[in-house]
Amino acid sequence: MVTPNKPNSTITSQPVNGLRVDETGKVVGTPEISNWGDEEEERNVTISVTVSHDGDTPVTKNVVVKVLRDTDGDGTPDKTDNDDDGDGIDDNQDSTPKVKTALDFTVGTPAEAKEKAEYTSAVVVTPNKPNSTITSQPVNGLRVDETGKVVGTPEISNWGDEEEERNVTISVTVSHDGDTPVTKNVVVKVLRDTDGDGTPDKTDNDDDGDGIDDNQDSTPKVKTALDFTVGTPAEAKEKAEYTSAVVVTPNKTKTVQSHHKPVNGLRVDETGKVVGTPEISNWGDEEEERNVTISVTVSHDGDTPVTKNVVVKVLRDTDGDGTPDKTDNDDDGDGIDDNQDSTPKVKTALDFTVGTPAEAKEKAEYTSAVVVTPNKPNSTITSQPVNGLRVDETGKVVGTPEISNWGDEEEERNVTISVTVSHDGDTPVTKNEM
Repeated sequence: MVTPNKPNSTITSQPVNGLRVDETGKVVGTPEISNWGDEEEERNVTISVTVSHDGDTPVTKNVVVKVLRDTDGDGTPDKTDNDDDGDGIDDNQDSTPKVKTALDFTVGTPAEAKEKAEYTSAVVVTPNKPNSTITSQPVNGLRVDETGKVVGTPEISNWGDEEEERNVTISVTVSHDGDTPVTKNVVVKVLRDTDGDGTPDKTDNDDDGDGIDDNQDSTPKVKTALDFTVGTPAEAKEKAEYTSAVVVTPNKTKTVQSHHKPVNGLRVDETGKVVGTPEISNWGDEEEERNVTISVTVSHDGDTPVTKNVVVKVLRDTDGDGTPDKTDNDDDGDGIDDNQDSTPKVKTALDFTVGTPAEAKEKAEYTSAVVVTPNKPNSTITSQPVNGLRVDETGKVVGTPEISNWGDEEEERNVTISVTVSHDGDTPVTKNEM
């Protein structure tokens, strides 16, 4: 304050750094200093003041005002302000605390993200000012959240045929009160994972998860439907244990074959082979082979099961001797050649016919014509001698008749010889020869 010793004095001054002393003796104005030192926070401003009075010599003195620096003009002097320049950066973290720092942010490199997998990166967007706001729009399912992390689930629908990774660019804007917003890009490398199994295609042996290794898959990025090929098994002989080569070949590993009920004793096992012992009970009279159809279902996790038929040609073997009827001269194994057998598919029981031998003279060596004729070759004829006579292995009566007990007037007698015919696999048959 300037206080003259005489009333009606006049007070005058010239402004200094925006300050002057008015006619009432008060310092008034808005302090303005443009040449503060780097670390200067206060300055004494000297104002020359002249007091005049009629009839007196004017008197001039200095008024000194201490001006406290307030760089950001926020009303808090720098000496007590934690953010002198008001740029949002605390002075103890601000390399230029008296010069306002423009808004900016650093962008880090996020870790690789797997397609179709929920993802959160470390902080990759770091503003240079606290209380900044981070915003972005989602790109391929990814965005940068308010904490500066990349978050989301990567989704890319337009991969190239052989493309296995892609850089996804996310535009990020950082805003701060009083600053111009800043926009930069964050780049995330997304690893393709076609089947979404958590293993990126670049290290996955089965990219599309269809069960076919990539090195054997004509479309490794497109899931192949389950299927299987059916081969033609070798002919099977009826009544003989049978195992074919592999005839069912799925196009995918780790498949499961459904075990349908065997058909005529045959089925397809888990290795794709036809196994079993063919059994057919309803052959036609002259039927010598039949196609047996076996239904096979192949399943694979994640696929629709597929069912197809395997056809096996079964060769009839009536007698089960291992030689199919079509090449067997004795289909029913009854010892009678088919061309002589009235029922070649039905086993004929052993039998023989008995003829009437010519009369034999007592005490004379005797050989009849053949009188025992088996119905099967390789039969064995046996008998015990009766009165010196027997039937030999050729079916003839042989020997020298001897009868010691003739009646007084008896002149002839019928001698009965019991004959047994045997044949391998048949019940022996016994009849009498007279």
